Amino acid sequence: MVRHMRCYCHREDGGTVIDEVGWSEPLVIVRYGTKWDVYDTTTNKQISICDSERKENPKFRDIPSFVPALAWKKLWHYRNQW
Repeated sequence: MVRHMRCYCHREDGGTVIDEVGWSEPLVIVRYGTKWDVYDTTTNKQISICDSERKENPKFRDIPSFVPALAWKKLWHYRNQW
């Protein structure tokens, strides 16, 4: 059983520990602190939003997010997510 897991978001500044991750086709969201990065898998674009924008924007607020260990369990490990 996985009890502790750390995910890192590699960045030019060296990276950071991911607190939460979520996905809903075509978006993947990653939280570290109060900041969220949103990755659009259809356009390969990435934007950063604050916590309040995630909660207010219907495009982002309905995407479920999970701590890394739970997200890992929810992934389909042998086929594409979508």
